[in-house]
Amino acid sequence: MKKNLLLVFLFASATLTYAQNPVPNPGFETWTDGHPDSWSSSRISGLIDNLISTSDAYAGDSAARGEVVSFSGAPYAPWLLSDMGTGYGFPVTQTYGNISFWYKAGLVGTDVLTVSVVFYDNTQTGCATAEAQITQNTNSYTLYTIPVINFGNPAASATILFSIVDTTGVTGGNIGSWFDVDEVSLSGNVGISNTASAPSLIVFPNPSWDLMHISLLGIRGGAEKLELANLSGKTIMERNDIAPAASSVDLNVKGISQGMYILRVITPDGILNKKVFISGAGQ
Repeated sequence: MKKNLLLVFLFASATLTYAQNPVPNPGFETWTDGHPDSWSSSRISGLIDNLISTSDAYAGDSAARGEVVSFSGAPYAPWLLSDMGTGYGFPVTQTYGNISFWYKAGLVGTDVLTVSVVFYDNTQTGCATAEAQITQNTNSYTLYTIPVINFGNPAASATILFSIVDTTGVTGGNIGSWFDVDEVSLSGNVGISNTASAPSLIVFPNPSWDLMHISLLGIRGGAEKLELANLSGKTIMERNDIAPAASSVDLNVKGISQGMYILRVITPDGILNKKVFISGAGQ
């Protein structure tokens, strides 16, 4: 009898733990028309199949697989973004302390698997972030955990992005690079050790080919100007019409030549820089 009660308790505890994970379709078990439910991706139906369902899963029946493929004679890198049609991801009830997931990867050359999380408060202002670049190749599923850095108010929603990026900017990723990802979860409470006052700059999708979304976290005074420069330092695009209270801004990069660029955000406290890749796909 005691054994049966213990099994019931363990099952209830596991169910409760799973229920507390707010990530929609975290194990990529459900797909519609070739797309994972509650996620958007680089896949273009009938044209580019570089984000697919794979039965080689860590748990359950399927996982998500992204691969750099050739499109119009150029590498086309995969990306996978949690998106429920709001533009600010899925709802959460707190700022979680960690993002964890199981992954496999075969990264070619200087490619990396980038992972980023952006949390928004109930005014849709960025309030926390987590980001990592994974370089380790592995043919067996490996658990990876990234701590969340908190900048502001408690979170009300979150977005999660997986993508492959060539860190040299020579290509839009190297053809043949791939990743599998499964069982994505947010857990734990963000604590003092996770808290930071320095601003962070999150860009997605990265690589981008038409609309680049730039989330401005921890910039209390707002962004005054935005510049996109090539690696020689020449400014090729700029915006100075950013609203003082804006927490995010979109930049249309369609038509810009493929390659690595420097995104500069000028703020009252200084300049934030981030490398971004424009793939040129769909042009």
